[in-house]
This record gives sequence, C-alpha cells and structure tokens, in this order.
Amino acid sequence: MIIVAVFTILLSAFGCLGAVFKNRVFLYLYAAILSLLIITELAAFIITLTYRVRIRDSYYLGFRELFIEIYSNNHTDLKYIIEDIEREFKCCGINNVTDYYKHNYTVPVACYQDQDFDKSIFDQGCANVVIQWLWKQFPIIGSVLGSILLIEIFGIISSIALSTAISHSSYSEIYK
Repeated sequence: MIIVAVFTILLSAFGCLGAVFKNRVFLYLYAAILSLLIITELAAFIITLTYRVRIRDSYYLGFRELFIEIYSNNHTDLKYIIEDIEREFKCCGINNVTDYYKHNYTVPVACYQDQDFDKSIFDQGCANVVIQWLWKQFPIIGSVLGSILLIEIFGIISSIALSTAISHSSYSEIYK
C-alpha cells in the first residue's frame, strides 16, 4: 500500500508540476506513465478474467486452510470473522456444516437460522456463497474501474493538450 501511495504521489507531482511550471517534459512523462498504468490495469483485468477459475480455486483452498488453522489452533479473534461471514451470508462452513463435523469442531451459533438452536442449520457453504456474491458485484466493480479508466484517459489527453499548447505558446504572445 505504501508503494502504491508513493507512486500515486509521484505521478500526481509530475502532472501538477508540469502544469504549474509549464514544463512539457513533466507533462509528457505524466502522460507516458499514466499510459503504462492504463496498459497494466487492462492487462490485470484480462488476466483476472482469463484465470478466474484458478483464482476461485486458489481462494477456495486459502479459505479452507484458514478455516482449519483458525479452528484447530483456537484463534478466537479470527473465529469471530468466520462467524460474521456465516451470519452475513447465511452460510455454514466451507462447503457446508459437515466441515465442522469432519474436524470435530462445534457448530457455531452463526450457522443456525436466526441464531436459534431449534431452527435448521444453513446448508450452503461460505466459499461458494462469497464467490457468488463477488460475481454479482462484478457490474459495480466494472463500472467503478471503467470510470477510473476514463478519468485516466482524460488525464492523458489533457496533459498532451496542455503540453502542445505550451510548445505553441513559445512561438506566440498568448502566455506572456
């Protein structure tokens, strides 16, 4: 996160300093770096779509390992996170409630409908429910990323236009 923040600050500095001091080199550098950033974002998006099955499987395996680690070593703080997920998504275990039975764990209250022991246990596993939820959020995520992409493209066009105007202004009296 710190690296991303430093990169963002440096990139913004190139754009701002180039605009304030009418420095064409900084503006072109800003446009070039922003172009590389857009290409990287598009590549990451394409790779994510291409390897979504592998990403899903990796998430599933990681969730399973985390589940076993939390319950086998009795990490109570992390148990609350799992229980919050179960409560929020109305799911139980990784695949279903049998995950608790297989490892001789106590089924948490969060797995019961309305947190009532007399009611039935949620039959869906949390791994698939969370993946389905993420997939349903995909249009929102895509819209946000698309908006960011448009803003970045506008930044490139603006910096090139300003840089061109600055180069032409050296031949005219407009910016005196």
